This record gives sequence, C-alpha cells and structure tokens, in this order.
Amino acid sequence: MMRKGSRLPFFIKFFYMEATVNVSTIILSGLWPARFLSTFDTHPPSDLALMLSRWFAVMLTVITFAMFRALLSGRVELIRFMLQAYLVGDVLFLAALVPFINQLGGWLIGSVFTVIYTIALASARITCLLRPSLLDPLQPAACFKDSC
Repeated sequence: MMRKGSRLPFFIKFFYMEATVNVSTIILSGLWPARFLSTFDTHPPSDLALMLSRWFAVMLTVITFAMFRALLSGRVELIRFMLQAYLVGDVLFLAALVPFINQLGGWLIGSVFTVIYTIALASARITCLLRPSLLDPLQPAACFKDSC
C-alpha cells in the first residue's frame, strides 16, 4: 500500500491508464458490440461475432480487475507478476490479431490503433520487468529527473 503523499511512478500511472482504456473497451464491446466490431470490419457483424464481442468484454473485465487490484496493492512483486501475465497476453493477442485483420481484408483505424497500443504496452511491461525499481514509489529510481 502506498503511503499518503507518495507520488505514483510514471509507469504505474501508465498502467492505470491502460486499465481505464480497458474499462471503456469493456463497456463498448459488451454493451454495443456492433459499434465495437465496426472499428475492425466494414461488414455488419454476425450474431456469433456479437456474442464473441460480449465474451471478450467478460474476459477483459476479469484481467482488468486483477490488474487494478495489483496496482492498488502497491506491491511491486504482485504488479510484476501481473505484468508478466499481461506480456504473455500481449504476444498472443498480437499473434491472433494480425491474421484476423488480414482475413477481414483491411486495416481500419481500430486495428491500427490496437496494434500500436499493444506494442507500446508490451514495451512498457518489458521495461518495468527489466527495471522493477521503476514501479516502486519508495525507490528514487522510480522517478524520472523532472517528475519527482
């Protein structure tokens, strides 16, 4: 648990931002799956695609909840465990997403954003896994020159 008055390290803020983006994706893919799917394909989605979008929202809810809990705990080892799991997910997600998009026949704004965003997140995770002190608000190395 962080002490009162502690400053959040940059990467912790970054992963909170990711969790917030995930919540918006959960809402969109769960409540308005046709709108969500329209960012990846120009064709109207099938009933199966709509159900799979809702399933995606459920799975994303579970992993986002776990990340929020890890971040709120302030325990670096727990956060590192979650980053490892998310990094595996990033690699698998990209491996599945690229052929999926190619099968649909085109790269729309949603798919381009998703690939770039996932690569940025994976890069941040790798950085933090190699330098865990970047996650700890009690360590001086957790701050960039001008942010503390």
